[in-house]
Amino acid sequence: MAACTRTLFFFAFFVSAVSIGMVDGARPKMMTVAGLFPMSGGWSGGIHVLPAANLTINLVNAMDDILPHTTLKMVAADTQCNANRGLMSLIDLFAVQGNAVDVILGAGCSSVCEPITFLSNAWDIAEISYACTSPKFSDKFKYPNFLRTSVTDQSYAPAWVDLCLKFGWTRVATVAESSDLFVLTISAFTKAAAAAGIEVVSSHTVTAEDTFELVAQDLGEKKDQVSVVFLAMYETGARKFFLELHKHEGLTGTGRAFVAPGWYSNAWHVAQSEDEPSYGQDDTVLEAATGTLGFATNVKTNLELYDGFKDHITAAGYDDPIYHSFLAHDAVMTLALALHTMIEEAEGNGTSLESPIPASELVGQMLSTTFSGVSGDISFDESGNRIGSFDILNFDDQGMWVNRGLWSHSQGFNFSSQVIWPGDTTIPPKVQVFLEPCLAGEYGSGGTDCQTCPDGTQSSAFVDGRETLTINSCLECDAGEYSTGGSLCLPCEASSNAWSLPGSSKCVDCFRGYAWDSSEEACEECPLGATCPGGDSMPIPDEGYWTSYDSVEKAHIIYECHTGTCTGSGD
Repeated sequence: MAACTRTLFFFAFFVSAVSIGMVDGARPKMMTVAGLFPMSGGWSGGIHVLPAANLTINLVNAMDDILPHTTLKMVAADTQCNANRGLMSLIDLFAVQGNAVDVILGAGCSSVCEPITFLSNAWDIAEISYACTSPKFSDKFKYPNFLRTSVTDQSYAPAWVDLCLKFGWTRVATVAESSDLFVLTISAFTKAAAAAGIEVVSSHTVTAEDTFELVAQDLGEKKDQVSVVFLAMYETGARKFFLELHKHEGLTGTGRAFVAPGWYSNAWHVAQSEDEPSYGQDDTVLEAATGTLGFATNVKTNLELYDGFKDHITAAGYDDPIYHSFLAHDAVMTLALALHTMIEEAEGNGTSLESPIPASELVGQMLSTTFSGVSGDISFDESGNRIGSFDILNFDDQGMWVNRGLWSHSQGFNFSSQVIWPGDTTIPPKVQVFLEPCLAGEYGSGGTDCQTCPDGTQSSAFVDGRETLTINSCLECDAGEYSTGGSLCLPCEASSNAWSLPGSSKCVDCFRGYAWDSSEEACEECPLGATCPGGDSMPIPDEGYWTSYDSVEKAHIIYECHTGTCTGSGD
């Protein structure tokens, strides 16, 4: 049956009243699905995903045109978003089922997916996830039995780069947790950013135990150079990050921007445990994080199907679904449609599909499955990655994600409403244009604006050892120094007679019998009634004469003393 026919039938079915529970009927074969869901831990999205998966399995079991002779049964476990816990949970499920598990649904967290995929390889069992967005799972040589209905986080890279180009951000910062999911995401972005002429001026990788204090200090030192931070971490890490930034003036609020994974839950700013540093400081985290942008797999391409399944979930008495709920639905439907096709093909050949099904055959069939799902059109690339686009989400001051538009590879950005940036403003952080700093001996705002300092002055592109982009004036050379053509102030030659006044363009070497006259910028013959030793000395009155040293000009005027008290010194 054509995919579109199945879609129309499915939509017509689930908008009607359907009982929850397994549907009775003669079905000679049962397929067991091991469902792994994070009900707690770094990401607790399983609270919303598990009900959606259960409802979808019940819907499939109630259908007459998909798997009419096969019943799907799911046994589920809480992985706590922890690798060890997830691995033990799966082993326990297998033990309880007598090893009779046909396919794995999940896990939700990438850190859990990795050991599960190795186990699925060893046991030759197919695995389809509604999340696990780490780019590493695109390696089909290493993870041959894995595919997902989510869009890999590595796909953030072109969307994030387009965001920078749209708003003119040429210098950015990145902060990632030290797991492959996040490190590879940032690595892909950094590579794509460099190709687009965008510089990552601050990059940090942190562990789960880090306090983010050093990150905040570095961002504080560079806050005049960069105002946009791209985050790749779980919700617990994001809470710590924003809590620390809130302690430092100027790192949050107006003029700043933060971009994070859009798969964070609504109200993700609320600490889940008393052990968290942010426990009891939810309002502080919310204040710092308000205005954050998130990119999440677009699940509303087929809006009628989306709304229908959402209504079905709420009618069953469950909380509002998150977008992973829709991805879980389509993961189950991908499995069901693939199994149905394999059964029909086997029957057409006069054989039957027996359990266990070789993983390579089931994965291959799921990869070729396409249909219109509740999370959008479903198709996969050869690496098992969902081909899709991103919703642009905006975290508001009520702790909720608000949809602001869509990004796709083909169309770029399509904003449906204005983004509210940190500081409750619709104005994005200012355009940052990095100019090469002026060189020593120049001044200006940088780049082509640099001008040469006048003779007798200097400028430095370094102040207190730090690069300075804007030098608005030039400094006068000190006495004993000179500069020409805007060069640095240089000391006069090491000679007893070499000298210059402040702001001089040259040094003078006055011989004995001459004195420096600044008004003429030359060595002048010593005036009558005075002695001039040369060098930098001013005229020294002889006995019976006097002068004033209030200025260089006055020192060259020698007066005869009429009181008989002048002993040969300045007045």
